Amino acid sequence: SGERMGEVGPLLGGDWTASKQLPKMLKVVGAMKEAGVKRVGVLGFCYGGWLGMHLAKEVDLVCGASPHPSVHVEGMVGGDPGALAAESKCPWALFPCGVLGGEGSDPDIYDAAGAVYNSLEERHAGKNVTKRFASMAHGFVTRGSIKADEFNAGTGDEVKAAVQECIENITEFFGARGLLS
Repeated sequence: SGERMGEVGPLLGGDWTASKQLPKMLKVVGAMKEAGVKRVGVLGFCYGGWLGMHLAKEVDLVCGASPHPSVHVEGMVGGDPGALAAESKCPWALFPCGVLGGEGSDPDIYDAAGAVYNSLEERHAGKNVTKRFASMAHGFVTRGSIKADEFNAGTGDEVKAAVQECIENITEFFGARGLLS
């Protein structure tokens, strides 16, 4: 899994940068609104959480959610993740992974005392959710229990149960905000 990590930095500062991806996302949201969609939310896995946070400062979304968020990418490209979250026009549900401070775990900025979560709470008090899946690896929702010969961010019944729990939590969060009705 780490063998290609050297490619990520240049991509995040290049073709994958939020400034290059945001116009594409805005085009999709525009098409949705033209088609009559009234309520829009965002679900961003990992890198998608970072892009979703950028979208949430430009568009009036109902809410956003991010399993194993990577809003900390903002700091890798010279920005401030907490400041980015402070610009979000909607509340978020964040589902960081790993034992806090452990190798490969998501940083504490997503937890109740963290900069991203606190920024969201300042703007959308009592409407945000954070839940750490401490026994899960970053990427477990989208890359857990795949084919045995492919990269897996965890395997077995514990991962299957955690994926189910996280998706149910997201569905509840979206439902409570009227996004799924």
